[in-house]
Amino acid sequence: MLPAMIRSATQALLALVALATITSTISARQFPAATRSGGVVPDLRGEMKYDVPFVPNATYDPAVPTPTALLGERVGGGYEAASHADILRAFDAWSKLPRAKWVSYGTTHGGRPLGYLVISSPANLARLDAIKGDIAKLADARQISGDAAVQLASTLPAVAWMAYCIHGDEPSGSDAAIQVAYHLLAATDEKSRKLLDDLIIIIDPVQNPDGRDRYVNQMRDNAVRNPTADDQTIRSDRPAPRGRQNHYMFDLNRDLMWGVHPESRGRLRSLAEWRPLLMVDIHEMGGQDTFLFGPARQPLNPNQSAVQPKWGNLFAKDQAAAFADQGWRHYSGEWNDELYPGYSGSHSIFRGSVFVLYEQAHSGADGIRLANGLVRTYRQSVHQQFVSSLANIGTLAASKAALWSDYLATRASALANDGPYANRTWAVVPTGNDERLGQFLELLGLHTIEFTRATAAFDATGIDPLGKPITRTFPAGTILIPNRQPDARLAAALLEFDTRLRPDFLALERRDLVRKNDSRMYDVTAWSIPLYFDLDAVELPASPTVATEKPGPTSAPSALAAATAPAAITLRPQAYAHVIDGLDDRAPYLAARLAQAGVRVRIAKKPFRFDGKSFPRASLLIARDDQGSQWTTKSVDAAALISALGLTHVEVRSGYGEIDEARDTDPMVRDDPVDIGGEHFPLLAKPRVAVIGRGRMSALNFGEIWHHIDQRIGIAASYLAADDLGGSDLRRYNVIILPEGNPAELLRGNQDRLKKWVESGGTLIAIGGSAAALARPGDNSFSSTRLLADVLDKVSDYELAVLAEFEGARKDIDLAAVYANTPPGKILYPWTGARKRVDAEELKRREQWQSRFSPRGAVLAARVDGEHFLTLGLRDTLPVLFGSNPVLMAGGGVEAPVRLGVVSDPPAPTSPPSATTTPTTQPDTTDVGGIGWVTLPPGKELRLRMSGLLWPEAADRLAHSAYVTRESVGNGQVILFANNPVFRGATLGTARVFTNAVIIGPGLGASETILP
Repeated sequence: MLPAMIRSATQALLALVALATITSTISARQFPAATRSGGVVPDLRGEMKYDVPFVPNATYDPAVPTPTALLGERVGGGYEAASHADILRAFDAWSKLPRAKWVSYGTTHGGRPLGYLVISSPANLARLDAIKGDIAKLADARQISGDAAVQLASTLPAVAWMAYCIHGDEPSGSDAAIQVAYHLLAATDEKSRKLLDDLIIIIDPVQNPDGRDRYVNQMRDNAVRNPTADDQTIRSDRPAPRGRQNHYMFDLNRDLMWGVHPESRGRLRSLAEWRPLLMVDIHEMGGQDTFLFGPARQPLNPNQSAVQPKWGNLFAKDQAAAFADQGWRHYSGEWNDELYPGYSGSHSIFRGSVFVLYEQAHSGADGIRLANGLVRTYRQSVHQQFVSSLANIGTLAASKAALWSDYLATRASALANDGPYANRTWAVVPTGNDERLGQFLELLGLHTIEFTRATAAFDATGIDPLGKPITRTFPAGTILIPNRQPDARLAAALLEFDTRLRPDFLALERRDLVRKNDSRMYDVTAWSIPLYFDLDAVELPASPTVATEKPGPTSAPSALAAATAPAAITLRPQAYAHVIDGLDDRAPYLAARLAQAGVRVRIAKKPFRFDGKSFPRASLLIARDDQGSQWTTKSVDAAALISALGLTHVEVRSGYGEIDEARDTDPMVRDDPVDIGGEHFPLLAKPRVAVIGRGRMSALNFGEIWHHIDQRIGIAASYLAADDLGGSDLRRYNVIILPEGNPAELLRGNQDRLKKWVESGGTLIAIGGSAAALARPGDNSFSSTRLLADVLDKVSDYELAVLAEFEGARKDIDLAAVYANTPPGKILYPWTGARKRVDAEELKRREQWQSRFSPRGAVLAARVDGEHFLTLGLRDTLPVLFGSNPVLMAGGGVEAPVRLGVVSDPPAPTSPPSATTTPTTQPDTTDVGGIGWVTLPPGKELRLRMSGLLWPEAADRLAHSAYVTRESVGNGQVILFANNPVFRGATLGTARVFTNAVIIGPGLGASETILP
């Protein structure tokens, strides 16, 4: 069969012109449409052919161009995956029809336009702004409620948001979107006409254009004349780098909560405008499966309303009936849950929408042979997605009045004075990190969550993220977020510190862990924005009595999107020195950019005071003495970099370290001066970074690191393929990063080269599985850090290291004992009491048992070494996300700047039970089996779990282990992270540790002798 559509160069140019008509507001570069001219076209015959009509006996308006006429028989007929440009060309043609309107909402990292097609009656399209305004009123019961709200709703169409292909290599949804759009626009029957009177149907045809085009191009590049239905071939499978992820290899179906990427940010703004009654998110799954749709099984997020399961069942029954008409098999629930609120579709549940998920079995590029011997073709997959879409749209139309009624009740309940959200407020205290606070406020705005700012200081009692009651004075400027607001359910889902699971589900989860060594959890069990961002936040039981104001746009530009244009500044080159406050996350970004621009920068290891001004640890210092003869020219570049990041500087006339007389009144206190020329202001090295990808490295973590360095730090780096590392000249780099993965093969071929590179002054950073590979014992081991399972017979050695840290942090000295004239008469140890040890075999059994309870993604409290360079810019306690990660043991010679578990005073006996109380360490008389049994100082307890599911067995196993380790190796250093510090671009607290490792590490932790 000859291809039905052969595009010439002229036709491709005309396609680009057509694209421009629907993306005129987008200034990004356009990508040309892929062509098949001269390419191999599979010949689909016999069982690979599927010619069942999608809607038998349908009649269509001949004035509406068909998909086949626009895209050719193969692409337009649903036999082959359409490229993003193909889809836009069809939607551009249809956007000129009286039943349609195209709306742009952004541009991807790759420069591809994002948008959706609004389909409705001409009368509805003529008053879209008025309809959106009325929907906004109904979303806020403070504006309209009761009979008036019901009356207004009866005049409005219901909105359906149909979201296709957020995973680019799950292609059938987008091709179904083409068919759905055509059917709705061209069908001439009365039922279809009335459907558009009653509904506004929004089709978002490609949520991930960059990933889809990556996949489509792979399929076209691997096309064969004689296709096979073998699901193991490259063309049937989804080869790496997968099209599932976006440009930076992020899974966009986890990003809607965080809004890191333009695809999510544009969609959040659009969803806030429309607030659809129905949200449908369309996916694919494994090829040998069937078809999954809602409702989901447990665990369900407790902030959902009863509306979701009620309507989920009704929509599922109608969809099942449509499948029964075709004879197709299907199922619901089983592995699909709705706990994590950051999925692209389930986010709408918390606004009162009904959410439906599709998971169509993948059919490759042409078709896949199933276990029953039959072939499911690609076009059949498109057909099933099409039928599902029309079934859900039909249910929405038939149930519009009842859905509006439940929606209004759900929205009103959020504002009830006696409701579950009536008496809770989150207070977020500014800490000087304006960048992070700015990102937080911007994210609240994207989610339409209301907040105010206190205009005066106030006292209040609440619960801190460690689950402890706390009474404190909150300063003016504290951000207050009341839970009682129109989007109360969403606010609770995103902000509450510790979302709990139902006891019946916990019983099932533990049963599966014990019996099958398997988990029923689909994603992380902790996701609180204040914890991920490491904000100074407290949950208050009620709104505080204090005057507030509604802030305008934050003055702190975000690394994601600046709220205001930065003001131009000037650095006087003749000035003695310039200082930039180091608390802000942008400070190390600036240090890296200045270093790459040739400006020499120093960083403060301790707080200091110059010219009567106090500056925190981590502040940057640009001294004239370091710059040389080119400083006059480079000062202009430095000023531009500071201005671009929205930072400010302070010019100082002297580098003499002064005493802070307000704090230190004793003139004898200045025993460790912090002067500009001393050891406390080391010079940073210019970072020359290489990130290793491909091979057995995690594409997701590689992408997270890539995005963090490229978009947030904002410096050039080299991204190397693991398979090519053997031929690379490592002397070009002073930082090499191994993302999460299994680098065993990479290390086998390059271990000696990498070790020599480190010994020559390199900084080697490894994460997760890569860190575990470097920590394993052997003749060529990189690190003295070990995994718990490898040192069960030497746990006491690591216990001593933890005890030494405890003793080294003590500030209370027994002066009488120190100056006693007689010895105490006993051997003093930092522990007391009888301690029984168990044999090695018992320790191995315990490790095997406890390791199966490793968390799927819980937030744990970690204590911070406030003097280490890796913790610059951090507070004393750091929330860290931890999952099934290696348990790192740091003994003598290995630094552990961040360890799991925070030592604190226990709550008073009269305090209410804490939401996040964790088991304290056991009495000294208990037998000792792991590092979690370290004795604590008298009267102290260990707090570990902050949020999420952490079984007691896992808590005992993880307590006191290292989250990050650092050790010298020759002139260089090895830095190991137990878990991913830049998870989903959202864990901003631990991301600061990673930034310090990459940017500050080469100057403070290594003595570089490798060639530049």
